Amino acid sequence: MFVETTLSKERVECWASYIEFYKSCCTADTSVPQTFKGEQLPKGLLSPFTGTSAPVEQLTLKKRFCSGHGPTVIELKYQRVDTTEEHNLCKGDVVEASINGNWTHGTITEVTENTFGFRDSAGEEHLGIVPEHIKPWPQSLLLKPDAVDNDMTCFCMFRIFNYLWRHSFIPTAFIPCALDVEVLPAGPEFGFMEFIDNCETAQHYDWDQLYQFGEKQMQVFLRTAAGSLIAGHVLGIGDRHQDNIMFREVELPNIGKCTQFFQLDFKHYLGRRTRIDANPIAIPQKMKEALAHLQVNNPSWADDADEEIAMKPSTLNQGGVKNRFDELVGLCGMAFRVLRRSNSFVMHFVRLLNLDANLDSVWESHLMESLCFKMTEDEAVQSTCQKVKTSASSFAKFVKDVSHAKKRSTSQ
Repeated sequence: MFVETTLSKERVECWASYIEFYKSCCTADTSVPQTFKGEQLPKGLLSPFTGTSAPVEQLTLKKRFCSGHGPTVIELKYQRVDTTEEHNLCKGDVVEASINGNWTHGTITEVTENTFGFRDSAGEEHLGIVPEHIKPWPQSLLLKPDAVDNDMTCFCMFRIFNYLWRHSFIPTAFIPCALDVEVLPAGPEFGFMEFIDNCETAQHYDWDQLYQFGEKQMQVFLRTAAGSLIAGHVLGIGDRHQDNIMFREVELPNIGKCTQFFQLDFKHYLGRRTRIDANPIAIPQKMKEALAHLQVNNPSWADDADEEIAMKPSTLNQGGVKNRFDELVGLCGMAFRVLRRSNSFVMHFVRLLNLDANLDSVWESHLMESLCFKMTEDEAVQSTCQKVKTSASSFAKFVKDVSHAKKRSTSQ
């Protein structure tokens, strides 16, 4: 996860073979295959998400989220990596490696007879990784019987936003991050996404955990929340109910167990809304209450940031940063300021990546509105921060959550 990769021509061709195999497993009554058998797999089948040349031996249905045409988790079983010159991994493959006991994602940079070189998602190089500490990634993918073109566009834009934030005035240790997943459309009616485990929706998350976070764990949470919220705001992502806001527990090197904030399901974006909808910035009320109760005396990022550029009075409450929610608002303000200054860059890539022809006439006007072109920079940041502050108590958000909860209970 969070590794930028590109499918080669060879891998795209093999993906086409996978699509044909998938269709052969479907029946006339359902677009979700009931069984997968290893001997049915096309010879030389590759995983499109990992990009790894390790062949898949078996595909099994791991979990189905609901009956009918709901999303299904498919588990991939790979052949073991050999240590001879004929090993199945090569330079450029995206894999998962064990570094000091923690599994992390990255890319193979060097191949020797018995070891591998590895670059993790943070850009650090590791040499001498033995095959037992390398495995293809991901080992599960999500089959979604619905169009995923818009999801792919949004997640690609998230990676571009992350690039802009990494190369901005924001202090390195507190750069916002909009977490993304790999997506591959397979046709107008279905597609595949990276499956993320250890997740919980905002509807069921235990908010008392926030009170147990250490400083580093809290910064991870705030950075991912700020990045995800501002990315969603700029792209105008709609349908933000509590089942589309997710929290993932992950083990990070030098930090330990922490929680990351991210969002899913981007069918409605660039101003396209559902009949009953909340604003793109939709912070759960319980999350705001928990963060507001956590006091902070001197946020370290405020000292490191460029005071004149990043921490202008319009970004924060006039009383300064008093609690963790104020800190989140400040990080959101800095994240938005960077994207607004890069508006031409953002608009250019939305133009290139947008696959929805129905949005060709509206995406530009939406971005001009979300980036506040009619305001000065300080006014735009102040307006966005105000939206963050008031989002949790929005009546539209309340109606959206209630209507979706009622719909979910009815379907059950």
